[in-house]
Amino acid sequence: MYDARNRMVLKKVPGADPVYMVYDVRDRLVMTQDGALRQKGKWLVNFYDELNRASMTALYTTNASAATLQAAMNTATGSSSITYNIPPPATLTVNTHDRPVYKAVQEITFTAGFDTESSSMETELNAAGTVETQTILATNPLPTLDQQQLEPLTYTFYDNYNYEGKKNSSNYAASPSMLGSPYTDNKAISTQTHGMATGSKVKLLDGSNTWLTTTTYYDERGRVKQVLSDNIGNGLDVTTNWYNFEGKVLATQLEHKNPRGTASAQLTVRTRMEYDDAGRLLKVEKKQVTEWK
Repeated sequence: MYDARNRMVLKKVPGADPVYMVYDVRDRLVMTQDGALRQKGKWLVNFYDELNRASMTALYTTNASAATLQAAMNTATGSSSITYNIPPPATLTVNTHDRPVYKAVQEITFTAGFDTESSSMETELNAAGTVETQTILATNPLPTLDQQQLEPLTYTFYDNYNYEGKKNSSNYAASPSMLGSPYTDNKAISTQTHGMATGSKVKLLDGSNTWLTTTTYYDERGRVKQVLSDNIGNGLDVTTNWYNFEGKVLATQLEHKNPRGTASAQLTVRTRMEYDDAGRLLKVEKKQVTEWK
């Protein structure tokens, strides 16, 4: 079913409950509700920044009908700040020193080999604490939006690395022997990231208040140089890329840290690609490595 502006506002397929959709004055999809969400009195909400980029998704609890919400969105203009205090997780396992204060509700575990690197640190067990405070500027928000009824699910960050919880880049230098080629366009990490997605946060839906943060760094040519991501094992995955002068990937190295692993707490896999003179892929080589060289 479509409305007068040719927007799909209702979708019904056999064997499933109807899906309702609500749009803002810019024709952006801002609210969706399927049968499962309807039983819980919730809507999936999308928030956008001033450049129409998706910046946040959340669950919103309300008994308002689709028609009522659409009528309200038809008058929504301007922008509004939406702030959410991320609570600490129930338990936290740490293997790398990356913050001054470690917070959890019940337990904090530091794995063997943890080193503060001569930096000071604190630990805090507090069920009512706050790990981070995230604030977005949403354009055309619902005028009657009750922020207390929002449950954020994801955040997407752009342009810079000013968001809380961002990961710091690690060593990405490489020798020709490591990459298998002396022809490496090994550019440094760049701060010219305007218009690029620089990070994200995703909430685990297991009731643990755990958020996984991903930070993406680019080189001077706008290519993805390094991605640092939290994993579900309370560890960190670091993927680093190296390119040739044509922009093709010469090598990729993945460092996977899993504090809960019984066999090994860290696994490093290097992938190397070889090309012919016409730039066609000839060979892909994977190797588990134990040292950076």
